[in-house]
Amino acid sequence: MPSADNVLRIVEATGPVGAAIVAMLLGLALVVLIFTKVRSMLAAGRAEQQATEFQDRLIKALEALTASESSLRAQVQSLLIENAALRENLRELTASVDLLRAQMRRMIGQMRAVQEGRLAADALDLPQEPT
Repeated sequence: MPSADNVLRIVEATGPVGAAIVAMLLGLALVVLIFTKVRSMLAAGRAEQQATEFQDRLIKALEALTASESSLRAQVQSLLIENAALRENLRELTASVDLLRAQMRRMIGQMRAVQEGRLAADALDLPQEPT
């Protein structure tokens, strides 16, 4: 890059035409510098706007997920209550099946005893129907 002394010597040697050329070159260099600075500022502004838009989208997605989470928590709570009721029903049904098995074993034993002649048919102890 030429120093200021070199530029002054060139201007003195070329006269007013050289001064005009140097002035135009300096003006052009300033225009390029200003254009580059403005362009970088616009790019930074655009990047900041994109970042803000991205953050807004993230916030909306987070809010939607939070709403969905609370809805899912309510569903889970409902399902837990339903599951507890089904487990209780299963316990009751298991107890009923166990009772039926015991009654069937006793009845099968009595029927074998009748078949083998160890028990009279009218002596069978029939279970009562549940009411």
